[in-house]
Formats: sequence, structure tokens, C-alpha cells
Amino acid sequence: MSSVPFGTLLVDRADGVATITLNRPRALNAMNPEFLDDLTAAVDEVLSDDTVHAIVLAAAGRAFCAGGDMKLMASGAYDNLQNPLGNTREIIRWSKLAVTMYESPKPIVAAVQGYAVGGGCALVSVCDLVIAAEDARFALFFIRRGLMADLCADYVVPRALRMNRAKEMLYTGKQIDAHEAQRIGLVHRVVPNEQLLQSATELASRMATTSSRKFGSIKQVLHDSLRMDLRTNLRAEANAQART
Repeated sequence: MSSVPFGTLLVDRADGVATITLNRPRALNAMNPEFLDDLTAAVDEVLSDDTVHAIVLAAAGRAFCAGGDMKLMASGAYDNLQNPLGNTREIIRWSKLAVTMYESPKPIVAAVQGYAVGGGCALVSVCDLVIAAEDARFALFFIRRGLMADLCADYVVPRALRMNRAKEMLYTGKQIDAHEAQRIGLVHRVVPNEQLLQSATELASRMATTSSRKFGSIKQVLHDSLRMDLRTNLRAEANAQART
């Protein structure tokens, strides 16, 4: 097993699976610029590593990710975001990470405990599969801060859930528990807290035995099917099959 240190997270590799662990537990793994830079670099690194075939996104401490770092915002460190141009540039920079994860040719499994709210919930939504601990809580509460959703949440969430469910989460900032998240399709499995990382790693390991190229082709066809008619989708399936 090898480990690559970052300031706000850890990366471990074993048996074809890379585990990226968000590691700001005292701040509930809240996002700050260093966090986003580290996560972008870590994701790029494991995607370019030919020995890695699946990824687990986990978190240290009692929360997965509490969204943006509110203490940092209150300190004035984000004052440049009051400028519309600065705000747009920063959101685009953050969203590039979400796009990379959403389009990843390698499967990403999120292992979620405690709070995954705001940007933390958006981060979960761009993963391929989500395993949640029984104490997990999810919310897209951007509206409560007077903000638009970021990290592609307003694109990905309606595609993961029915539109009316996505509207409820985005319009109200409603918080839901792990079992409700599973019922509406945001979460794929709920497990006891003590089994969370093991369950996510086992799932990633099973997918790691499938070639990354085949997974990437399946994922691309699935995503493209949302904007294709049936006959176009059938041709895309045939072309993908020929490539694998």
C-alpha cells in the first residue's frame, strides 16, 4: 500500500482501488481553496494511474463534508466572491472538479457518514455509487444561504432523482436521512457505521476487476442515453461494444 500526502486529504492505493480520504475532521471536512485544489490534484492523479481501476471517496471524522467553510467565509477570505466576475470564475474552477468526477472513466464510490450538506452533498451526487452509514444526513441548502447550487448539483441531481425530488431538495434545502436518501435514489445502500468503509471498498474492489475501458464505455453510453432517442442509443451501444 502506498500513501500520497496532501494538506487536506490522504490517498491510499491497494489492490487496484484508490481511497481518497477527506481529512479536515475538526472542520467537518468543510471545503476551502486548499481542499478543492488538493481534491482536484488527487482525482487527476488516481485517474492517470494505470494501477488504479476504482476509487473510494471517504472522509475522516464524524462528517463526510459540511460544504463550504463558513468560518472562512465569515472571516472575509472570500470577499472576492462578492464581485460577480470573481464569483463566476471561482464557481467554474470548482465545477471543473465535479465534471471530472462525473465523467470519470473509473467508478467512484462515495462512503458517507454524518453530514453531507451543501457542496458536500453535491460532491456525493457526482459519484457513481453511494454507500451511506445509518447516521448520514444529506441536504442541498444553498437556497438557505441565498446561493445558487454549485459543483454541478443542479445538473446532476435531477438526473439522479426524479425532477420533483430534485426541486424539493434544491428549492427548500430540506435535510433527509440515509434511508430517505436511499428511497429517492440518492444513496444506493445503507449500512451500519462500522461497516461503511469496508462495504464501499468491497464494492469498489468488485468493480476494479472489470477493465476500466469497459466501465468507461458503459458509463458514457448511460450518460449519453439521457439525450438520445432509442435508435441513436442502440447505435452508440453497438459502437461501444465494438471498442471493448
